[in-house]
Amino acid sequence: MRIARMAALVAGVAAIACTQSPVVPIIEAPPVELNIKVSDSVLVFGKVDTIRVIIKNTLAVVARLSFSTQCQERVFIRNPSSKILLPATGTHVCGPVVSQLNLPAKDSVVRTYFWTGGQNFLPPDPVAKLPAGRYFVSATVQATNYSVSAFPVVIRLTATSR
Repeated sequence: MRIARMAALVAGVAAIACTQSPVVPIIEAPPVELNIKVSDSVLVFGKVDTIRVIIKNTLAVVARLSFSTQCQERVFIRNPSSKILLPATGTHVCGPVVSQLNLPAKDSVVRTYFWTGGQNFLPPDPVAKLPAGRYFVSATVQATNYSVSAFPVVIRLTATSR
């Protein structure tokens, strides 16, 4: 019993003595930010809304994002229930082609999409239009070495102009 206590005491002292605090760098801002800007928050069916996805490097050095597919940013249109309506399948089809995005220090890349209220980003959209209502544009970057999502932007889809 005395040996068991001594062993427990030695194990406890060893555990305390071997504890080391890791040095974790403090990053005040995310290294890469993702934002969405739309040309109009109210979209009339058939008109074109320009959606810009801005991928910004906040670092003072080049940011290199590596991807296992050719899809670097993915844009979605969701309804208020968060169901993905665009792409219509709910997911982007991305071929297994390795790609890389190099963002210069403190610089941005802007990717542009066009939406007319349907289930496609290419106007004119021959697919049936979505019903009038509120929709949310969201975007993600899912690199193998970093992931980030943009805060959703609301677009109100109407049948007539304001």
